[in-house]
Amino acid sequence: PFIQIVLNATNSRTAALIITILVISTNIQNIMNCAQISSRVIWSFARDEGFIFSKYFRDVHPALKAPVRAIFAAWAIGAALVVLYLGSTSAFNALSSALVVMSHITYSTISTHPFPLPLVANLVISNTNRIFLLCKRSSPFPTNFPLGSLGWGVNTITVVYMVFTAVMFCLPGFIPVGGANMN
Repeated sequence: PFIQIVLNATNSRTAALIITILVISTNIQNIMNCAQISSRVIWSFARDEGFIFSKYFRDVHPALKAPVRAIFAAWAIGAALVVLYLGSTSAFNALSSALVVMSHITYSTISTHPFPLPLVANLVISNTNRIFLLCKRSSPFPTNFPLGSLGWGVNTITVVYMVFTAVMFCLPGFIPVGGANMN
């Protein structure tokens, strides 16, 4: 329906063709960039032994000088997601919503030295928080980028945003809600 929408909007077959070619070529470039980035992330995790079957995926092809196995793994994961989308859009939407919620939860855990400290705990423990003052320290853990009293506000906004988006991504995308479109 994209081409028909562009054709209806422009009332010109030539303009619709040019716009469609631009969109398709941009999407192809984006797909290649995503594949390259995700394969490099897989290779980096495998190199640091943080990925499943690390010894297999950290190899770099001697002639191509590229992590071919990691590239194939990235394409396989992408293909599995496409197959899931073709099989059931509800399952794909549920998976993508769950991944967004999980990435927000992961983001809310700041890796501070020497312990990971969730943002919520940082709000509760921090001395700059006048409501939840639980300790006498000015900062619970050392930080590389101290924001002082502004840090409490930034952390509060981040936690509120995280909770808001987690709730919004768990809500159904269509009304009326049925078994097929419930997220």
